[in-house]
Amino acid sequence: MWRRSYRKSDRSVDVYVGRLRTKLDRALPGRRFIHTHTGIGYRFSPDG
Repeated sequence: MWRRSYRKSDRSVDVYVGRLRTKLDRALPGRRFIHTHTGIGYRFSPDG
């Protein structure tokens, strides 16, 4: 085991989705492409 407690920030997928959201927002401000579904995951909607 890793011998440390789990922290919500440990999920690398959340970090990458956050970075992707930042890049998309810079390219197309005001549009929202990635939607979070709590307990399920993420959904990409190209319609924004």
